[in-house]
Amino acid sequence: MALNLQRLRGTKAGHASYVLNLDTLHVSDNAVEAELKNVEADASFKFILTSLAGDIFRVFIDETKPLHPRYQVQGALKGDPQGEAEPVKEDPGAWEENFKSHHDSKPRGPEAVGVDIVFPGALRIYGLPEHADRLALRTTGSGGLDPYRLYNLDVFEYEMDSTMALYGGVPVVYAH
Repeated sequence: MALNLQRLRGTKAGHASYVLNLDTLHVSDNAVEAELKNVEADASFKFILTSLAGDIFRVFIDETKPLHPRYQVQGALKGDPQGEAEPVKEDPGAWEENFKSHHDSKPRGPEAVGVDIVFPGALRIYGLPEHADRLALRTTGSGGLDPYRLYNLDVFEYEMDSTMALYGGVPVVYAH
């Protein structure tokens, strides 16, 4: 089975591609800000971790100098949150992609941020609306399933029992 790296699937266990630059660390009352570096591609990102009410945290990662400003969701969290290298190697297949009968030329280039989140001790994880999959989320690691992806799209020919995204949404996950 071949790994498709442009789908963020070729990572090695125990290998960190991203590290926080602790020299840039800034701590305030309810937030931590730092530079996040991709050590393989020598790229920099802005990392902000904000503490909200209770045990809820908000993670924000964006390019330091984006080619195009990213869309910022308005109204998901109204108001300010309340607190209690190597050179880049071109991949010719990364600029264009086919999905069923649709061809995407990616006019703004390949852009993605991938995050693996682990819930130690959790037996079941529920959530991530807008997927045509089971309520209890399945393991997507080495089991051959694609990861659960969250991005804005509008799919009318979606696959049942699939981890593919259907529409943009605010991700919520519950684990026990």
